[in-house]
Amino acid sequence: AMAIFSFLANAYRGTSYQNKLLISYFVFIMIPLLFFAIFSYQQSSRVIIEQATKISDMYLQQAKTELNAQLTGMMSLSQQIARQQRVRAILEQPPGNLSISQQYDDLNEIDEIVQRMVFTSDVHDVRLYVDDGFLYSVRNLLTYPASQLDDADWFDRDSLLIAGAAFTPVYSYRYLTFGRTDVISALSLIRSSRDFATMTGLVAVDLKLETLLEVLQHVDFSAQGRAYIVNMADQIVCGLDSGEQRLLMDFVADDAHYLQHSGIAMHNQTVLSGLSDPVFGGWRVLVVSPVKPLLASSARLRVQLVFFAGLVGIIVYFLAWFYARSNAGRIMGLVRKMRIVQSGHFDVNCVVDSTDEIGELQSNFNMMIREIRLLLDEQYKLGQSLKDSELKVLQAQINPHFLYNTLDLILWTAKNNQPDEVCDIVINLSRFYRLSLSNGEAQITIDDELEHVRLYVALQNLRFKKKIALILEADPDVRQLRILKLLLQPIVENSILHGIQNLDDREGEILIKARRDEQNLVISVTDNGIGIERSEISRILLREPARRDRPDVGRFGLYNIRERLRVYYGDEARIDVASTPGKGTTISMTIPLPVLAERQEQT
Repeated sequence: AMAIFSFLANAYRGTSYQNKLLISYFVFIMIPLLFFAIFSYQQSSRVIIEQATKISDMYLQQAKTELNAQLTGMMSLSQQIARQQRVRAILEQPPGNLSISQQYDDLNEIDEIVQRMVFTSDVHDVRLYVDDGFLYSVRNLLTYPASQLDDADWFDRDSLLIAGAAFTPVYSYRYLTFGRTDVISALSLIRSSRDFATMTGLVAVDLKLETLLEVLQHVDFSAQGRAYIVNMADQIVCGLDSGEQRLLMDFVADDAHYLQHSGIAMHNQTVLSGLSDPVFGGWRVLVVSPVKPLLASSARLRVQLVFFAGLVGIIVYFLAWFYARSNAGRIMGLVRKMRIVQSGHFDVNCVVDSTDEIGELQSNFNMMIREIRLLLDEQYKLGQSLKDSELKVLQAQINPHFLYNTLDLILWTAKNNQPDEVCDIVINLSRFYRLSLSNGEAQITIDDELEHVRLYVALQNLRFKKKIALILEADPDVRQLRILKLLLQPIVENSILHGIQNLDDREGEILIKARRDEQNLVISVTDNGIGIERSEISRILLREPARRDRPDVGRFGLYNIRERLRVYYGDEARIDVASTPGKGTTISMTIPLPVLAERQEQT
């Protein structure tokens, strides 16, 4: 995995800037889109499962209510008939003492009583088992001989004598009028009033199996699962396979395992089971539904999302290609212009093609080149001495080399996929040059001069590994005073390049203070760099040749500042250098306030 990552990273670094932008924009847009598509699919599946769970529970409760109503009605009717005093009295009579007419009257009375009690259409039939001695026992219509119970699999005499009432399992019974039919029965004993343990008769209220299957048909809303009715011993009463529409008299596969989970439960994200609470007689409803059919709509959504992501990916690729080509071309065009300027040719002009940050940088570049050309002409007219001191200071501040390095920093930051840092660098650089140029004015406020330095340090912090802490302290009464621009930046640059960058054991820090000192404005720059030897300070201020181990850029900058102060504010303006090798350097500029005010009035 690391080898593959390393290969991809090297391939990415080796490709062009345009391709980097293309890949970056495409990846950064497509990754959130893919995450959104996956999230949408997962959420839709979750919602479908939640809705299926709620619907399954609703159907289960409805089936439970229907089953409870059926069983309660059957058993209630069976027990009402069994408890009828008149029915018991008729069946307790000795058959041998009754005439045919008396037995005929008794049968009519029993018929009338039963017909009056049967008021629901769900009851398939009512059977009354009586003593074989009664002539009407062999009628096989309402009344049946008790001797038939001896061979009936669905009849358990011992259990019934104890319980008095019970439900039978599903069995097939041949009726005289209906033929053979699958039913369940609610059985109730008619006990003797003289001997509680003696069975006088038996009432069987029959319900067709089809009626129970209708209950199961409704409980499986997926129409592809299985539903069961189980008794209190967890034995199957009957079942229905909704998909194949076939009767089940035993559990399919491991469906009996789901009897351990009450209510609605999800199993391995593939099966949804529901088990109702016990109804009358301890019977329960169990439904087992596959989840896959429920997620059919979610699967269609997944296909649509994949198609949509592919379509958007194609569109995003072409848009990213166009945008990357446009932005890479703009930056590279500006870099080519800067290389021309770096070679010493100032007769260039950059086309400003937008009002964004890059367009502002192009505009400021053009303004900088015009300013340099104007200053070149002006310095030529004012004289070689002033030209050297003014022009080289300005070039030291806004020289093409610094701008080219900053643009190179922008390019590499963009290659490292840090668009926010690119934006920050461009904005800081644009503000830096806006303050440098200051609409062609020679003076700016101390606030603007401090902001100019802050922007410079911010750009240098982005460029170098060693970070520099900049502290700015200016008294409120001096902040709006106008001074000659670009006085502080060369000093700060000298502190960074020749003082702080050579530190090995601590972080760099620069403190700039601006304050009134009687009739003078004092601005000091203090760093904690490596310091300057006393012998070097005089060489710096007198512009004498430096030693090989000390570059000349920094001390030429200090000499230029001293000359600019002298030319602009007179001999009373001065620059002082105090340094302790190994601890740091303080450079102070002192400008008389009356001279400062006079120069402000002149401009």
